[in-house]
Amino acid sequence: MKERIAFYPFVSSNNEYIVIIRNMLRERYELVDYEDLKNGILDIKYISAIYLNWIENVFDTSDKIILEEAKKNNIRIIWVFHNKIPHDSTDVEKKEELMLYLMGISDTILIHSRSSLTYLEKSLPGLETQKKVFYVPHMNYCGKYYRYGGNVREKNGIGEEKFVFGFIGALKAYKNIELLMEAFQEVSIPNSVLFIVGYAEDALYYKTLEDCAKKYTNVVIKNEYIFNAEMGSYLDAIDVMVLPYVGDSSLNSGAMMMAFSYQTPVIIPKISMAQDFPETLFYPYDLERDAKESVKQNLLAAFYKGKAENRKLGESLEKLMQSFYSGKNVEKTLLEILEKQVKRPEPNYKTDEHLIEAYVAAKYKALILDHTLYTACIWLELGDKNTARFFLDHEIHHVAVYGYGKLGRRLIKVLQETGITVDYIVDRNKNVTKNLPVYGIDDCLPATQAIIVTVGDFENVKWELTKKSSIDVIDLKEIMEIIQRNRKYERDRI
Repeated sequence: MKERIAFYPFVSSNNEYIVIIRNMLRERYELVDYEDLKNGILDIKYISAIYLNWIENVFDTSDKIILEEAKKNNIRIIWVFHNKIPHDSTDVEKKEELMLYLMGISDTILIHSRSSLTYLEKSLPGLETQKKVFYVPHMNYCGKYYRYGGNVREKNGIGEEKFVFGFIGALKAYKNIELLMEAFQEVSIPNSVLFIVGYAEDALYYKTLEDCAKKYTNVVIKNEYIFNAEMGSYLDAIDVMVLPYVGDSSLNSGAMMMAFSYQTPVIIPKISMAQDFPETLFYPYDLERDAKESVKQNLLAAFYKGKAENRKLGESLEKLMQSFYSGKNVEKTLLEILEKQVKRPEPNYKTDEHLIEAYVAAKYKALILDHTLYTACIWLELGDKNTARFFLDHEIHHVAVYGYGKLGRRLIKVLQETGITVDYIVDRNKNVTKNLPVYGIDDCLPATQAIIVTVGDFENVKWELTKKSSIDVIDLKEIMEIIQRNRKYERDRI
């Protein structure tokens, strides 16, 4: 029987890090939702460990109760130390106290940068770091993002000859975006563009950024969410990424790891994770120095190195990511650590197993209900010519469809009517139809350009399919949302 881990956050479809880690753990453990401990749906006696990411961002009294009950019941608490303190903290002293509390109550602290260990030792000198703190490399994102975003430069009025400095990610104050715009304007680099794109939850903050961008030349800013299916296209449009984080809170950078995975050098302060990489392969700068001056110097250095030399740096970074930071190496390291940290089930663990089975079934039913609502929302869209146009614009002429329910059958009909070949269906039931070849999720799948997933639980389906195949696996929901956004672009041009 698998040990059971309460994982937080259990669902985070827009965070590829969480998706990857959760799927790594699923190979050996049964994961349940940590939030269900807090709301009373699940009793703590049914779990072996608690695994927390960014819990400090939302921590309240109920979390403290759960963690202290876990300690009393000898349930291991595993906490990933992502940042010094939560970004955008208003009461810094209170947040620092919370971080010290989490350091103390955790049985295992996982870090993704070696320099984080030094910070932990300084913050809590009495901490038994040798027994409690373990380094796990941050996984790469090679192959996790696709290139179905079209020609990003063309869509945003950026010429192919331009040298593009880019910022991709959530638009938030701690990321120093205003400073970046000021630095770019002051260096006045010829034939270059600063391209800033990401989603801003705070509309007022985005208005501030937009007003700032209007004062400068050659700055393009977009407030839009970039989907996994198109992220590769955006990374391809950038010559060098710029991530001028404030050093007060930052330790790690998923955006840096993503850029390195897609052959893109980065200008970034020497936060802990950046210190793990050879400085000759990118553009790090000291946190102690004047941030704007450091960014200006590195903008010039990157530009005068030229497109070709930066591409060579990117290729070296990608090779490094594919070796030491590979998913296989990360998974092996993580599971070896947890093997020693997560306790075995008690002898009476099976007593109420039927209750756990009912809990798992209820979670899956909720997922299917969410997908049913999503299906109803986009059903009418599938007949639209833009659906087929998406595939044709990206030169996709052969696909497979995962799921032969109503939505899958509708998609197949739309595609076939516009000349796109559906090579086969993937479904857990191999007898769903005789009209097309049907393969199971565990079968060796024939070559095709992409597999379109039309059912709920996309993350788990993608994980299963990509373990055995290198074929792109795309969520139909993402395709429809990209289509809707492209329609808006076209309306705005009229």
